[in-house]
Amino acid sequence: MSVSVTIDAKKLMALPGAIAKAREQALEDTAGKIDRDAKRSAPVDTGRLRSSLHVERPGETSYAYSWNGGSDEGKIEVTVGVGERAVGSNVEYAAAQEFGTMRNRARPYLIPAYHKNRHLLKERMIKRTNDAIRKATK
Repeated sequence: MSVSVTIDAKKLMALPGAIAKAREQALEDTAGKIDRDAKRSAPVDTGRLRSSLHVERPGETSYAYSWNGGSDEGKIEVTVGVGERAVGSNVEYAAAQEFGTMRNRARPYLIPAYHKNRHLLKERMIKRTNDAIRKATK
């Protein structure tokens, strides 16, 4: 009995790129889900906080908000990280809503969205990587 194995070198050479693309898709999809859930649960008065929430990708502007006109002192960031993505807001009261103040109770929206969805990243990376390998070995 003989066994024959044929490997398509072109598909095999494309595998690292396909895996990198699968990773990026998993990161983007998971960060997007966290962003959507945070927007659904963000407290709304004017809608500014909700509309300020978005996904930040590598090389994009930071979410930091400066309380004192551009100095690094007093900088706050309200973000949660998913791999190389961050979901957050730069409005001046984002942290006060998420964590509360001495006068106002916390109304968390971002951290609960992160905890609800963080397991998706691993699941999506495994599934998309396996799909890429299967496609390359067909």
